[in-house]
Amino acid sequence: MFVPEGAIIPIGPEIEWTDQKPADPITLYVFQGRNGEFTLYEDECTNYNYERGKFSTIRFTYNDADHTLTIGNRHGSYDGMLQSRTFRIVYRQKNSTVAQFDPDNEPAKIIRYSGKQIKVKL
Repeated sequence: MFVPEGAIIPIGPEIEWTDQKPADPITLYVFQGRNGEFTLYEDECTNYNYERGKFSTIRFTYNDADHTLTIGNRHGSYDGMLQSRTFRIVYRQKNSTVAQFDPDNEPAKIIRYSGKQIKVKL
């Protein structure tokens, strides 16, 4: 798999249908080499309440100069939303190679998130 520098790629748990279980933890792959950003969007996944503003977003930004990932404040809410969650952060440096991709076995920083901004030094 080829990934652009600065990419932030989320990998959630294996699920078979949308409301089987919460998407927690989420593993975030952060790739060194450039600044990057990503916005996580979530809603109830079973109805059209998102059309009435029932959803949440979390913005992630990576600053390559100081190797910092910022997990922004959560915006919005919906019924059944996780109030706190776990992010596993896997940092990939330039020119690193991976023989096998397994998000469950990657060494990661574990971050507990409750909706408030967090800065993580990678």
